[in-house]
Amino acid sequence: MIFFAIVVFRVVNGEAFPDGFKFGAATSAYQIEGARSVSDNGVNIWDTYTHNHPEFIADRATGDVACDSYHLWMKDIDIAEQLGLDFYRVRTWVTINEPLLVCDYIYTSGTLAPGILEPTFAPYLCNKYVLLAHAKAWRIYDNEYKRRYQGKLSIAINPVWIEPSTPQFKDLAELGQQFGAGRYSYPIYSKTGGWPPSVEKYMKNLSKKEGYSKSRLPEFTHEEIKLIRGTYDYYALNHYTSRLIRPTKPGETAGAWNFYGSTDLDAVLESPPWWPPTAATEVVMYPKGIRKQLEWLQQQYGNISFLITENGCASGTKGQYDFDRIIFIGSYLKEILNAIRKGIKVEGYTAWSLMDNFEWLGGYRTSYGLYKVDFENPMRKRTPRNSARFYADVIKTRRINFIFNATQSNRKDFIFKHKIMKPINQSLSNPPLYNIDLFNFKPLNITLD
Repeated sequence: MIFFAIVVFRVVNGEAFPDGFKFGAATSAYQIEGARSVSDNGVNIWDTYTHNHPEFIADRATGDVACDSYHLWMKDIDIAEQLGLDFYRVRTWVTINEPLLVCDYIYTSGTLAPGILEPTFAPYLCNKYVLLAHAKAWRIYDNEYKRRYQGKLSIAINPVWIEPSTPQFKDLAELGQQFGAGRYSYPIYSKTGGWPPSVEKYMKNLSKKEGYSKSRLPEFTHEEIKLIRGTYDYYALNHYTSRLIRPTKPGETAGAWNFYGSTDLDAVLESPPWWPPTAATEVVMYPKGIRKQLEWLQQQYGNISFLITENGCASGTKGQYDFDRIIFIGSYLKEILNAIRKGIKVEGYTAWSLMDNFEWLGGYRTSYGLYKVDFENPMRKRTPRNSARFYADVIKTRRINFIFNATQSNRKDFIFKHKIMKPINQSLSNPPLYNIDLFNFKPLNITLD
C-alpha cells in the first residue's frame, strides 16, 4: 500500500491554452554543464567563489561536474522530447538573465558571487551597464544576424511582484514596482527611454539629502537612451514570487533588495503567513502575482508580447512525489490563462527547471527539477518526477489536468482529486481564511500492483 495525497486545486480539465502557445523548460550553462577543465572552458566568478569559499555553499559543492550535460547532452535532448517541449535553449534567446539578481541582490546582500557587499553605488552602476551591454548585443544581432537566423532576443527580467501590506502604502508599492521591474524595463520598453521618472526623482532627492553632489543613480546620455530604447523582440519575464511592502519600523533593518527590503526605500518586503512556503525560503506561493505583474507591465508599456522564461519552485521532497511543485506550476499556469483571457499576449511558459542542478548557495540540496538527477551516479541518471508527468500531460492536452500516469515499480493511473477553495476574508490587513489549505494534504490510499 502506497500513501499519496489529495491535491487541493480548483482546476480539472479547465480551459485550453490557445493555439500557438508554447511550453518549454529552462536550464543554465554553469548549473548543468560541468566540464570545468575541458577544452577552452575558462574560469568564471562562480568557479572562483565555490573553490575559494566552499563554506558558503550548503553542501560545499561546486559546478565542476554538475549534471555533466557537456558530455550527456543527448540525455537532455531525450528528456526534453519525453516531455514534448516546444522549445529548449535555442532560437529564442536572452542576452542577460535576471539583472535584478546580478545587480541588486548580489550587491545589497553580499552573499552570492563575487561576494562583494556594496549597496550604495554598485547596484545602480551595474543596472546601467547591464542595460548598455544588453542593448549593444541586441543591436549587433538585429543588424547582422537576425535576417539569416530569424531568432528573437530579449533580456530576462526577474521582478518580485509587490503589493502594499495595507492600502495606505499603495504609493510605496508602486514606487517599489518601479524600483524593481521599472528600472530594468522602462529604459527598453517605454516610448521615451531613460530611467522611470519616479525613480529618477526619488534618487535625486535621496542623494541630495545624503550629501551627494549628484544622484547615485547614474545618468544616461542621449545617445545611450537611444541605444537602449526598443532593444527587444518580446518581454522575457522570470517570475517566482511576490511580497507585501511597508515602511520600516524604528530600529528595523530593511534587508536585501528585492526579496527582503530596501534601505534606499526605507521599506521592508515580507510574506504573509497565509502564502504557502516552498523549500526555498525566498520563494512563497502567490499565483495571482504573476497575472498582476503581467497586467502592470502591459499597463506601463502597452500591448507587447510576453514569454514566461522561468517559473517553478523547489520541492520539499527530493523523491518522485513532488506534489507541492505540481500545485505551484498548475496554479501559476491557471493565472497565466487568466491573463491571456484578459487580452495579455503571453506566447509561452518555461518551467524552471528541466532537471535538478547546482542551485547556487543551495548547492545540490535544493531541487527545482522536473527530473531528479542522481549526483552520486557517475552517469547522473535522470528520473522523471510526478511533476514531469503532470507537465507532459499539460503540454499534450493543452489543459491543466490532474489526471496522469504515476510510476512506482509498475505504471498505474491515479487521480488528483480537487476541491474548491474560496477565500472567506480577503482584507489586506487580515489573513484570508480558506475553507481548505493548499498544503494541508490528506492521505489517499492507492494500491500499486
